[in-house]
Amino acid sequence: MIDLADKTSDEQFCYRHPDRETRLRCSDCDRFICPACTVRTEVKNLCPECVRDHEDRAFTGDWGDYLVAVLIALPLSVVAVVLFGVFIPGFGLMSWIIAVVCAPVAGGMIGEAVRLGVRRRRSRYLGRTVAATLAACCFLMLFSRFFQGNLFGMIPIGILLFIGTATILARLR
Repeated sequence: MIDLADKTSDEQFCYRHPDRETRLRCSDCDRFICPACTVRTEVKNLCPECVRDHEDRAFTGDWGDYLVAVLIALPLSVVAVVLFGVFIPGFGLMSWIIAVVCAPVAGGMIGEAVRLGVRRRRSRYLGRTVAATLAACCFLMLFSRFFQGNLFGMIPIGILLFIGTATILARLR
């Protein structure tokens, strides 16, 4: 361990890791950063705080957008889960193929409805919020199917859970 009191003026240390000597600097704030902390872009090296500042400029949404997102995503998620949990399992083994084809469509429709509902504003955790709403609905139906003993009916819901939430996360990135 390097004693911080023994530092000479020509030694530079990472501002996040005071025990790591470095010569790299953040291009925006000019603080010393170690290679582990450096976020490399096409033209410069940035520290994590400057990267977050750049990202914050792109996010124009506010806390109310999360409420709007849940209010839009919840009923759509319930409809999707009921379709995947009640109607699609009636097709037998074809239900798996139907679920794989329809899950991205359902996730995309939920994501697009939320995106339009928040007027195309971007927020840092909007996609995660909407995906969590769909996941909560899926888990409720999965538990219901499990306790009913209908394990075959759980597969389309599981497909919706994984493919639908991935589509939402990709759509609301």
